[in-house]
Amino acid sequence: MQDSDTLVFKPSEEDFQDTMEDVVRLFEETVLTVPSLKSDSESDSEDCDPMEEEEASCFLKLILEGSSSLQSIKQSTRESIRFSFEAAKVYGRTFETFSESFEENKGLDPEPEQQQDLDVAYYNKKLESDKRRLNQISYIQDKRSLGLLLVENAQLAKKCQTSSRLSFKATSEVIVQKAIRRRDIVLNRMSETLSKLKTKPSTKAEMLNYIKFLKTTNRKTLELEDTVIPVCQMYEVIQTYSLNLSYQDVIDFESLYPCFDDYLVQVSKYIVDMDGTMKKQCQSLDVDLKELQYP
Repeated sequence: MQDSDTLVFKPSEEDFQDTMEDVVRLFEETVLTVPSLKSDSESDSEDCDPMEEEEASCFLKLILEGSSSLQSIKQSTRESIRFSFEAAKVYGRTFETFSESFEENKGLDPEPEQQQDLDVAYYNKKLESDKRRLNQISYIQDKRSLGLLLVENAQLAKKCQTSSRLSFKATSEVIVQKAIRRRDIVLNRMSETLSKLKTKPSTKAEMLNYIKFLKTTNRKTLELEDTVIPVCQMYEVIQTYSLNLSYQDVIDFESLYPCFDDYLVQVSKYIVDMDGTMKKQCQSLDVDLKELQYP
């Protein structure tokens, strides 16, 4: 069984070798007890000499220690285990990227991402990576036979899958919340600006403030566009990965750019109208000045 934290195998090669040594030891001990496995009639015989039993036991022990066949079996078994784990380690390296991803996501905290002003490319790359990882995990075989070993991958796949899903969900929530928040800021700002521009000044002081506000609005239009474009890009990412949005949010995102185009048209119209009004007022002032100079 592979572990997602360190990509080690449980039980380990040492555990296998120690177990095999125990099996061989138990086999030798069993063989050395052959005298005690005689039939009851032979065991109860008064002719049974203890010295002969001890000599037979020592003789069997010498045979076992000097048996080239037994030693060969022990050595080949050790080598087979070692080769099997070498193959398993090579196989295990194919999961290193999953292990790295698991470690990265282990201490996942979406709060810093909420506070940081990260660009759209970051979220797109993160979602793409998690989506690709989930797709790769789906191809992991639960069990894989490698010679003497049967490698269990189900636990590894489950851990990595859970990790990537949580990462994908966290990033999804962050980009959706940011997109909605910035979209609402843009829509509110456009609504407030147009509402103020619709107000007709009635005094010279109001006219002066109106002109200043109109100039400020015209200057900030480019800044507003720099906000609208990333929001639309975020919405494209949300669509690409089919992230959850309410029906009303979809409508608001879809109408954002058309609303902004309409906003630009209306602001331009107010500027043109104001230029015309100012020209008329200037002409009126010129007439008044001439009348004052030549009554």
